[in-house]
Amino acid sequence: MPFYTYSYIEQVGQASHTAWYVVSFLALAALLVVSIKYLRSSFSSRYRDLVVLLFLAVIFLGGIQYGDYNRMKSDREQTSRMAQFVQSLGKDLDVPVSDIKVNSTNLKQGMLVDVEGTFYVIHFNADFTSFQYERTHLLRRDIQIVDKED
Repeated sequence: MPFYTYSYIEQVGQASHTAWYVVSFLALAALLVVSIKYLRSSFSSRYRDLVVLLFLAVIFLGGIQYGDYNRMKSDREQTSRMAQFVQSLGKDLDVPVSDIKVNSTNLKQGMLVDVEGTFYVIHFNADFTSFQYERTHLLRRDIQIVDKED
């Protein structure tokens, strides 16, 4: 069972998707170049098919970008809420956030928290603005710590 550190949660919230932006930019640039060649060659049919293909590729990549943007915005909000939760729990238990590990990167009912080897189960209210924690025991302690990638 994976447990995530506070530094990993912060890193996930800051991840970017530059590769997709580069691919989209290249497809858009290729569409522009082929469109200019198409217009210069008196509407030659060999460029027309390429323009249509590149136009469809740009539309497809734009749709992917839009979906990724919405998902990334939601993920950033979730990881921000998770970081706020870990900070709040750290203050409550009087431990540094670096000693807290959680089994989820998003807030959810019944999630487990490892605080210096002591495990707690977390119960949230309906709108996830407050929480209760109670000590729990794991049947199996085969946990993997997922930390920030360098």
